[in-house]
Amino acid sequence: MNPLVAPQRLAKLTIEITTLCNLKCAGCPRTTALAQGAWSDQHIPLERFQRILDHLPPTEFVTLHGIGEPTLHPQFVELVAMAKASGRFGRMKMTTNALSRTVDYYAQSVAAGLDEFWVSVDSLDQAIAERMRFGTKVEKLEKQVGGCLAAGLPVHISMVVSAVNHLDIPATLLKLHALGAPPVHMQEFQDFGDPYGLMTQAQRVAFLQGLAAVLPRIPGMKIVPPNFTRPKGDICTAPWFRPAISVEGFLTPCCTTFDPEQFGRVSLVDMSFEEAWRQPSLHAWIKRFLRDETPICHGCGLNPRGFGNSQVLGRSGKTGQEAHVLKPGH
Repeated sequence: MNPLVAPQRLAKLTIEITTLCNLKCAGCPRTTALAQGAWSDQHIPLERFQRILDHLPPTEFVTLHGIGEPTLHPQFVELVAMAKASGRFGRMKMTTNALSRTVDYYAQSVAAGLDEFWVSVDSLDQAIAERMRFGTKVEKLEKQVGGCLAAGLPVHISMVVSAVNHLDIPATLLKLHALGAPPVHMQEFQDFGDPYGLMTQAQRVAFLQGLAAVLPRIPGMKIVPPNFTRPKGDICTAPWFRPAISVEGFLTPCCTTFDPEQFGRVSLVDMSFEEAWRQPSLHAWIKRFLRDETPICHGCGLNPRGFGNSQVLGRSGKTGQEAHVLKPGH
């Protein structure tokens, strides 16, 4: 594979459709910027979304989700229908906190073309959930998950494992199993500027011990735990096969950054994916990346060059917060 040539097909693509959210999650770039009075919310317009769709290669899996809560986009169901009608994607999902819409609304989204939706559930203990995702109402969240599962909707659970909730996870899994045993996908907490959830090695071990003990009590429930492995020395393939697009339409290297400056503000509103990959600024970034000279990737727990050694993203330029913050009038 020539690393400077656009891939003809993507394994996964993330499209950020809104930067509005109804929660204030600890460590989130949006939460931090709001506290500084430096954030204004934005929805992707339908016309911009369509132009992006027209410029994309075939993609196996697309996620309509970024920093914000996707269902707060006032035309979310229409966006799903547009993505489905484009014929670009094999499967489609979004990740939601499930607190802003009804079960019927999620059913409408599935009818429009959504293949599955992941609900963020870090804990079903109110105190713990509130600390991780301020504004969460656990009673409502539990009712929403149960209602969606009872309606036969394709619900998955997205769970962050951190220093705050690692001992509570077995109890949360037991409650989820009772609600209908949805698949649970776990990821380790990463520091986007607030290290409150960083785990020690002892906490990782305690979490794994607790998980092993609860598994026999939740038969038939698919659990995908975090991958606490040692560095592999491989090069991450995300820029070629799992990139992302910001709410403004800029191509970025992966789904954990929506910083348009990384690739030099290459817009998929104005050019095809193949043309975007011919831009000198993108080539320059790829060359630095291959030399392991991109600070954005240092500290990323998903980077196989240093996988498992660090989860500190906020001090590595991972979020691109300053570039992503939307100024009034934009």
